[in-house]
Amino acid sequence: MSGRGYGFRIALATRSILVEKFPACFVPDKAPKRPLKIGIVSDIRERLPEMAGSRISRALYTYTDGPTYLDFVIEGADRIDLDGNPAGKVTAREAVDAARRSVGVREARRQDAEIKRLQNLLRRIEDEWSDGQYISSALISEVQIELGLVDGDQSTTSAKRAP
Repeated sequence: MSGRGYGFRIALATRSILVEKFPACFVPDKAPKRPLKIGIVSDIRERLPEMAGSRISRALYTYTDGPTYLDFVIEGADRIDLDGNPAGKVTAREAVDAARRSVGVREARRQDAEIKRLQNLLRRIEDEWSDGQYISSALISEVQIELGLVDGDQSTTSAKRAP
């Protein structure tokens, strides 16, 4: 959650309220989720009139925009209302859309992890380089392997910053 903004933290807090108020419908983060009734925002607003519609919408977006939700949006699956009762079925089109979104979410998360790994590697290089020290051959090898310049069996020598 680090690096995410205030709005995201509000969405998570709102989701916690939904889990508490409607446990037959909403489950905690990371738990498999069942497809929600189309129009469930209106139902929530009716039962929690003090909660802003934009807050509900943002919370539902974070709830439904991940593999633990999208992977269960399959054709013919029951959608549920706030009390956990069946409230419609997932259509073929909705299932296809969910599958596409799930692939997109997974790819975005994979790319984010790759970027973080490379940023950490760069930070390590900068730390060694900033002191004018040698960059260790192990670190150079790690960078070369990460960038696909060599395979894991090749070795390198140390590099020193020019005066």
